[in-house]
Amino acid sequence: MAIKLNGLTRLDCNTNELQDRYMGLSYAAKTREALSLVNHLADSVHSTLDKLYGVTNKLRQAVAAILADLLSIASQSDERLLYRPRGVADFKGQRIGYRPCIDALNGLVTLDLLHHKPGIWLGSHRQGEGDTARYRAKPALLELALRYGITPGNWRSHFAPAPRPTAMAHPVIVRGKRQFWDKEDKGKKLPIIKTDPAYIAAAEQVNRINTYMAPQLITGCKHDGFIRIFNHGDQPGFAYNMGGRLYSKASGVSYQNMEKHHRHDMRINGEPVVELDIRASFLTILYAQRGIAPDPSVDPYTFGTIPREVIKAWIAMTLGYDRFHSKWSDETVEKLIEDKGINLRKAYGIDTVRAAVIDEHPILHGWPHSTVRWQNLQYLESSAIIDAVEALGLRHGITALPLHDALLVERYNIDTASEILADTFRKRIGVIPVFKIKDRWPEKRR
Repeated sequence: MAIKLNGLTRLDCNTNELQDRYMGLSYAAKTREALSLVNHLADSVHSTLDKLYGVTNKLRQAVAAILADLLSIASQSDERLLYRPRGVADFKGQRIGYRPCIDALNGLVTLDLLHHKPGIWLGSHRQGEGDTARYRAKPALLELALRYGITPGNWRSHFAPAPRPTAMAHPVIVRGKRQFWDKEDKGKKLPIIKTDPAYIAAAEQVNRINTYMAPQLITGCKHDGFIRIFNHGDQPGFAYNMGGRLYSKASGVSYQNMEKHHRHDMRINGEPVVELDIRASFLTILYAQRGIAPDPSVDPYTFGTIPREVIKAWIAMTLGYDRFHSKWSDETVEKLIEDKGINLRKAYGIDTVRAAVIDEHPILHGWPHSTVRWQNLQYLESSAIIDAVEALGLRHGITALPLHDALLVERYNIDTASEILADTFRKRIGVIPVFKIKDRWPEKRR
């Protein structure tokens, strides 16, 4: 996919290709066999470089991290590629630095051990290799690893996650307004003015959290560091006040995107986790803006004869859009069939559900003409969540992992986490929300 940028056509930016995966460089060699293989490769790579000094530990670390990622993706597919931005700024604050990584990648390509697909810039002002390149192990590299007893099937036994970085090079990302009709559109990534005080405040908060999280033992899932993504950055009134959720970056599927049934394997510092969920978060914020606090004894999704799951689905669809839907979305229909065996299109007409919900929640009657939108609600929600993550970690030494409108915390810290999140939500939004604690995860579907 080609992207226009300052008059140039950049062909290396399509990191949304479904077949490709980010080269996270987050693993280190841990066994004698892996260390021996890494030393062999590092010596070979060094021989291709014009260096006056010998092999450095930084080069060995880079080789190990690259090799682990290559073996990982080889275990999933013979065709998938790893992509890695190659700009100096993309390595800022990372465990693997720019020069060792580029030397290792270039050396492995020279040794004919890697397939290399360079990014390309085309334009009148600049032409040549782009910043983002893609890689895959060649059979020769896999055969070499096999001589040391290492294969794509057992690589996890030989490599372990390296310590997480204390800071992300790009802790804040701003995206433009996305097209709702395009499910794959995340919004164009926009340039950032890094002297903007609002940017500085957001970036510093994210990296304070990353610094705290770096030494924490988080197992049963993947997490390398957090970034905060703001939305609608190309719309009037944007001032780092739209969207703004905290997202986990990981070499692979992060804990935020893993299937729910895997969460029972998660541990924070060796302890099982529970989920502290804000009940009806967006709806609570809408009511709070009218000065109305939630009633803990009343479930806002339970009324009349329509199932709770259907009411919740309609409200979620509506508050994520700028008008009332004329039909159920395919995604919502499929999810309700899969999760609850409810066929919305056959059993519950969307007009009937809308009338019932508005009758119960008149606050939603004027939603199509409201000046409040999902990005405004999400900013308030995410700010309360992020404030709680920071306060729990830096003031109380409690690790809390954000999960959209919830926190994952150690089971025995649930009371303190509830108190802190209630306080940050009240300070941001003006009311104390109702919490739901989840400590049982769904079974894997067969």
